[in-house]
Amino acid sequence: MNHCLNSPTQVRHLLRTAFFVLFLSVGTLLYSLELPDQRDPWTTSNFKGTPEPPPPFLVKRTFGDLTFKNPVEIVREPGTDRWWVVEVNGQFKWFSPNTLDVHLAGDVRKVHPKSRRAFGLAFHPNYPEDNRAFICYVGEPKLKKGSVLASVPVVDGELDFSNEIEILRWQSGGHNGGSVKFGPDGMCYVSAGDGASPSPPDHYDTGQMIGDIMASIIRLNVDEKAEGLNYSIPADNPFIKTAGARPEIWAFGFRNPWRMSFDRLNGDLWTGDVGWELWELVFRVVKGGNYGWSIFEGSQPVRPEFKQGPGPILKPVVQHSHIEGRSITGGFVYRGKKFPELYGKYVYGDYITGRVWALEGREPEKGEAQEIAQTSLQIICFGEGTDGELLVVDYAGGIYELEKQSSRSSLARFPSKLSESGLFSDVATLKPEKGVYPYEIIAEPWSDGLAASRHIAIPDRETLSLYTRNIQSKGQSRGAWNYPQGTVFVKTLWLPASMALDGKERRIETQVLHKLNDEWKAYAYVWNQDQTDASLAGSQGQDHELIIRDRRTASGQSSFKWRTTARSECLLCHTYRGGTVYGFNQRQLSKGVSISDKRSNLVKHFESMGMFADPVDLTKYEPIAAPYDESATLKDRAKSYLHLNCAHCHRKGGGGTAVIDLRLELPWDSMDLIDMEASQGAFGISDAKIVKPASPFSSTLLYRMAKTGSGRMPHFASSEVDEKGIVLIRDWIGSLKNEQTEPSTPKRKQKTLTLIEKAVTTETALELAVHCGSLKESQVKKIIPKLRELGANSNPSIRDLFERFIPADERRNMLGQHFDSETLLARKGDLKRGRSLFFSEGGARCASCHQVEGEGAEIGPDLSEIGNRYSKAEILKHIVEPSLLIEDQYVSWDFEMNDDFVYSGTKLSEDSTTVQLRDSTGKVISLNRKDILVGSRRSVSTMPTGLINAMTAEEAASLLDWLSSLKK
Repeated sequence: MNHCLNSPTQVRHLLRTAFFVLFLSVGTLLYSLELPDQRDPWTTSNFKGTPEPPPPFLVKRTFGDLTFKNPVEIVREPGTDRWWVVEVNGQFKWFSPNTLDVHLAGDVRKVHPKSRRAFGLAFHPNYPEDNRAFICYVGEPKLKKGSVLASVPVVDGELDFSNEIEILRWQSGGHNGGSVKFGPDGMCYVSAGDGASPSPPDHYDTGQMIGDIMASIIRLNVDEKAEGLNYSIPADNPFIKTAGARPEIWAFGFRNPWRMSFDRLNGDLWTGDVGWELWELVFRVVKGGNYGWSIFEGSQPVRPEFKQGPGPILKPVVQHSHIEGRSITGGFVYRGKKFPELYGKYVYGDYITGRVWALEGREPEKGEAQEIAQTSLQIICFGEGTDGELLVVDYAGGIYELEKQSSRSSLARFPSKLSESGLFSDVATLKPEKGVYPYEIIAEPWSDGLAASRHIAIPDRETLSLYTRNIQSKGQSRGAWNYPQGTVFVKTLWLPASMALDGKERRIETQVLHKLNDEWKAYAYVWNQDQTDASLAGSQGQDHELIIRDRRTASGQSSFKWRTTARSECLLCHTYRGGTVYGFNQRQLSKGVSISDKRSNLVKHFESMGMFADPVDLTKYEPIAAPYDESATLKDRAKSYLHLNCAHCHRKGGGGTAVIDLRLELPWDSMDLIDMEASQGAFGISDAKIVKPASPFSSTLLYRMAKTGSGRMPHFASSEVDEKGIVLIRDWIGSLKNEQTEPSTPKRKQKTLTLIEKAVTTETALELAVHCGSLKESQVKKIIPKLRELGANSNPSIRDLFERFIPADERRNMLGQHFDSETLLARKGDLKRGRSLFFSEGGARCASCHQVEGEGAEIGPDLSEIGNRYSKAEILKHIVEPSLLIEDQYVSWDFEMNDDFVYSGTKLSEDSTTVQLRDSTGKVISLNRKDILVGSRRSVSTMPTGLINAMTAEEAASLLDWLSSLKK
């Protein structure tokens, strides 16, 4: 959640020196970084839920504190008041609400020692006259006949396994389904998954096959027996006459249909289907329906080349992205009386996030799901009483029911003020509450020159554990710390005294990361003028205008626009792939950090306070080098700088369109950085490389750091050039060797006017811009007229290097992140100018990914006829929100390999043995399926957001007019 300064009027480079001094001595700001010897519990947290209005329902424990061991199904026994519970370990239990005494009705493992799990239970429709219970249990995975549907009589409240009748067997595996229900037609319906582990998808190629009963819902008549069977096939089953088909199948194309139910009013069959890498699915199941797996996962193509089974592929009624849910649990259509607003809606939940939704609508892709509850439960199943009221079952063992939220005034409010957060006992001085601890990091990322202080707060005395395996899609990296639920990280940004008109440092905002239900939520609190408190910013962020000192102006001051980033913008940097939390790690805390005596080790001190569940190996990680600490080597400081400021995006699967991977732990030759082609544009640099050894001014990495406007890096969360940082990277690139050129020594005493005269190419202009950034204030004042001329250059590759030296009122008025779309669309553009911007490397740079009439790159869709497909307003919307619609062939994939390496690119082809990708350089990569651990489709476009923000209104209007004119 780096601070973002967007503006035509930016913080001046003249103040940089003071920034860096403050950067390295942040502990002396307004508090002393002192840690006690003993850890206090943090009990004052007021971070409950989210700032948005609470959902209309919550869940409350019912049946007292009755607890089961990993329940997976709950069913009301007809004709009695008993509830039966199936535990995954194979035990079947029941209890009466009147006594809450739990009775063991049977243990399938004692009867069948090779069985491992139980999943389903249903009573015969004529129970208790027909006293059979129908159960589903499974043996070891990958057994051809490891899944079992059987009938067992219920005698005096116990399952009489001596009279068990085995009805059907099929293959067991990772996805078993195992839900058993009787329909209003009296037939027995059973769900079966694809039997596979998570990856590769549909390992047994069964999703579209109807020659076996995996990945399907089957329908049996258990009251009649066919020859050689303990059941018969209903005459109206859809595939009873299809050659090669299993006649038991009612519908197919499911991955893991988890918990089915029938609408007790109209007989509709509903199921949740656990998704793969992108979507969680809810289906209303119809006779003969093909639900797409593994050609599709909802709307996502997974294996489009796979042979399709009979019938058209039917879409889900609703699908949830993995931002909302990660393991869907099917529920029931509500037909109770307590909650009229839910009547007729399908109520279901998610095992991972604990969310509960109510779905209105029955037709594919037309359902509207409302989130009705946020819980901390692992929602494993729902139960339906005879009165139509619902139960919610937690895999941890508890049973719950829905309850309407009380009046909002009585609810615990999410803190709207920092003083209400429970983090600080004295907000004005940032004095932390007990259990909230300050910490410093060795190496600060660049935050437009602002200084920062940090705190960590962990509920009670809970401890940090370690992840033992890599699950990058969930932000879990082996060896990284796993933070308890409710953990809060706090970062306060400061305006240095050198910037403030009154010469006094001022707090700008306090940023918060809060772990809620295994997700990190990001918030910002904006400080008031009196510096006594900070208020919660809205979800869309806020724009402010600050008056700062500026000695280059006649008045001695100027203004700049400062933006508190939107919550979603914060998470563009703090990604799951990167682990979300960046500063609090062993590399950053292990050495060279002061506590009270300036010598202690923070990790060791936190360990002595009992913060870690297991002993910490203090020798495992080398401390990170501070980029501006010249006691460290140049290459270590450069690597640290790139890791701190770039690696959150530029890592495998991190979202950066370039293939470079700048994580600190990688050796240089694994970063795809040095001597690599500049795949995203050369900006007019001859023979450009991302990093060209011994040639810093022919390196696009340095150029992007030194410029403003389009193509600047970091792409978001910063808009000010880090003068000291670009000198560091210049010196590092200059020190590199290649076969033709010896390492260069920077010419620190070059004549400025000579460089100005030579600044006619991108390379020479870059050299001048880096040089000027390190000049003294008095020296810069003398050459402002010359720099102003360069900042008005018609060549945007040169212009963007010098705009930062020009007084604010003379700079281009860029659109920024917030602009009026209707005003922009009404503006008349210049078609010739629009074409130039499309193809110019210093303009919009669209041609680095897209072609028009054969010219440009083939990374993204061909736009030669885009005007036929979209209106100008729609084109603008797609530029502003590039992930709104991603054509299937341009979706980016990440494949994590067994050796922990990740390959990224668009998928060209795949078969049973190989997956072919094209990365962002156009290189084709072949991956062996047996080496793939998991493959995941990115839900966001590789086209960066904000490309239009660095354009003027005239430029944007011209580009839009030209694109909308592309018709045939």
